Amino acid sequence: MGAKLEYITPSSEDNFKSDFNSVLEKIKGKKMFILSNPNNPTDILLLKPKKIKEILNQYPETVIVVNEAYYEYSGVTIVDLIRDYPNLIVLRIFSKAFSLAGLRVRYSIASSEIVDYLMKVHEPFPVTNLAYHAISASLDSLDYIRDVVKRIISEREYREFQSLNNVKPYPSATNFLLFWSGIKSLAR
Repeated sequence: MGAKLEYITPSSEDNFKSDFNSVLEKIKGKKMFILSNPNNPTDILLLKPKKIKEILNQYPETVIVVNEAYYEYSGVTIVDLIRDYPNLIVLRIFSKAFSLAGLRVRYSIASSEIVDYLMKVHEPFPVTNLAYHAISASLDSLDYIRDVVKRIISEREYREFQSLNNVKPYPSATNFLLFWSGIKSLAR
């Protein structure tokens, strides 16, 4: 569609934290800003809700899209800001906590104005019959899904990872872990 993409790449030397002022500067003049929060592959929250609210206040003309694909694992959301910020879109997916990755079913939460626009441009049948039934069954099993998420969260905290030689896990807000390795590559 002719969009020019710019990326903000956090440094692994600072646990993948971005300089917030640099982020604000990068957004200036842009039509859209997309943030995966928590981020993949770093598995950390890049910005806390308070900082996202600052972005929304500073850039009311920019569409701010926050991908909360790992919300069930992080417990951090900005959905409550939708009513106050018509330029905010929150994305979620049934792939992660609901274990429906093969179906590729996503959903968005946004102002009625944005939803009306999206309804004009979406495919006529965006969800297959199989996907509809799988999602419906998953939503009927929320207690089970919450139990699985709790188990995954407790397992990502296993202290055995801390004792590995030359390997350090980064703190995770997702269902996976990213490891730092002090082992130097043998490749030439």
